[in-house]
Amino acid sequence: MNPDGLREIDAWLDRFRGLWETALSSLEAEIEPGRHSHDEHRRPPR
Repeated sequence: MNPDGLREIDAWLDRFRGLWETALSSLEAEIEPGRHSHDEHRRPPR
C-alpha cells in the first residue's frame, strides 16, 4: 500500500464528509415541521 495515496484518499473523504453533513443539516432544516424559511429560526419573536 502507498501511504501517500491513503492520506490523499483520507483527506478527500474528510472533505466529502463535511459536504455531506452540511447538505444533511440543510435538508433537515427544510423538512423540519413548522419551519417555512431558513431565516425564521434566526429572527427574534415579535
